[in-house]
This record gives sequence, C-alpha cells and structure tokens, in this order.
Amino acid sequence: MATPVPIAVLGAGLIGKRHIQHILDELRTSLAAIVDPTPAGKPHDESVGAPDFNSLDELLVAPTATKVSVSGAMVATPNATHVPLGVQLLKAGIHALVEKPIAVDTESGHELVRTAKETSSKLLVGNHRRFNPGIRSLLKPPQHSEAPTERRKQIGSGGALTDKLVRDDSPPVQDIFPFTLQLRHFVDFIQGKADPNCSGLEAFKTLLVLETKA
Repeated sequence: MATPVPIAVLGAGLIGKRHIQHILDELRTSLAAIVDPTPAGKPHDESVGAPDFNSLDELLVAPTATKVSVSGAMVATPNATHVPLGVQLLKAGIHALVEKPIAVDTESGHELVRTAKETSSKLLVGNHRRFNPGIRSLLKPPQHSEAPTERRKQIGSGGALTDKLVRDDSPPVQDIFPFTLQLRHFVDFIQGKADPNCSGLEAFKTLLVLETKA
C-alpha cells in the first residue's frame, strides 16, 4: 500500500473535529498535525498522537525542528482567517482545502485564487454536500434530457415525462460519508489523479455572484 498522505487540520472546532476523525479513519491519509490556539485542539493530539501547534507559523518551522511532514491541510478556522491561512499554506508548498466560504469578500478571495495560480500548490474549497449520496443520486446522465424517442411517443408508453421519471439511470449511491469522499477527492487532486470538484476559482465565481446581488 502507498504511503498515506500526511494532512494537517487547522481549527479543531465542530467541523475541524470531523476532518480529524475522517483523516484518521481513511487508509490513504495520516493526521500530520493539529493547529489550534485554543484548548479545543489539545485533547485530540493526546489521543491520536498527532502534534499540536498554536499557530500555522509554528507548524511551518516544524519540519526541521520536529520532522513533521505535511502535504495538505484542511482549513476549518473562522471565516475571516480562510484567506490569510490559505495564502500562507499555498506559498509554503502545502496543498489546501479551505472550508466554505472561500473568503469574506471578493478582494481577499481573488488574492487566494491568484496565489494558487502563482504557486504549484493546489486549492480546493470544502463542499462536502457535492458528495452527499442523496444529492448525487439526483444527478442524471446527459441522455436523460434527450428528446423522446419514437417508442416513447406511442400511446401507452407512459409518455416522455413519465418514462424519464421512472427510468433509474442515475449514478450509483456510495454508502460512504460525504466527508470521506471529499477527503479522498482531495488526495486524488493532490496526486494529479482527478480534476477539482470545487476549485478555488469556481468558489470565487460564486462569491462574485453573491456579492454582486447583495
């Protein structure tokens, strides 16, 4: 089996705790470190053996000091810190999955996306809902929207609408936690095995639309 990808978690709050647990449960990843200045991060490092740091600055000097290796990081900190921490990670050569929202305004969001473009580091924005089995089961293949065939135009065939509704050609639903599927996608993205499901640029465009309409 390949060596697990070491991933750090920034922020050990409600969402951070979930990231921590899924990283521990996933065979393809290992928990490299926890970064949290509050007592919230301390119980985890004692129980799972991962070192804890009070700041990202401490973590970034750790590879030399304590031999901590980090390939990727989950940013699950307060919204206003997503961009500065994300930028710092990317510039340090650490791939980042930043929890939503990508930023608190378009100006800072643009800075994060620009940094990802200027470095070789990869940026994803957390959107585990895209991996929710219930939502994924609603996805339909392209042929689902095709014009009705001659057979479906015939009386008694159920018609175009009914026929489409009863056909079950949606993708199979995986009985796996959305957080785990998102984590695996992050690993695949880091290793160049997959295109981003929710890139920084995609999330930034959404932020632009929302701010424009606000």
